[in-house]
Amino acid sequence: MGAKRGDIIRHFFQTKTLSTLQLWGAVLSNLKTAHNNRFVWSSVPTECHEGRSDAEEVLASVLDELIGQSAKAEIIAALYHFPGQESPCALIATRGGHNGRELFSEFQPKQHREFLHCTIPAATLQQAEQKLVNHVEAYFQNTART
Repeated sequence: MGAKRGDIIRHFFQTKTLSTLQLWGAVLSNLKTAHNNRFVWSSVPTECHEGRSDAEEVLASVLDELIGQSAKAEIIAALYHFPGQESPCALIATRGGHNGRELFSEFQPKQHREFLHCTIPAATLQQAEQKLVNHVEAYFQNTART
């Protein structure tokens, strides 16, 4: 069992650049959960991905891993704000029967690989996070009643 874990860790670190590992670390260190781990999200500070042309792809790969490792997670999101963008964005994955396009329709979701790419109308990343969290919280409260 320990050898497999060691092989996995070694492979992980040998296949990622230092800057990619730093972005992974930023996502993981800002990870939050709600609703008994059904909603998992992370807001990634701009300085953690500034100047990276592949930041969205790296964030998508982190979401892929979180989906695979988080059995209870039904909605998983990574929020970020690229310099020069008017509003913060989120990559969002849904599973467990949730219709992501419908759930996040107010944020005009577009498909990005297997994720939804949403623009959250807010001035700051913190405001976007609060808006998204409130939106998902209201959704879970409404679905609990039905």
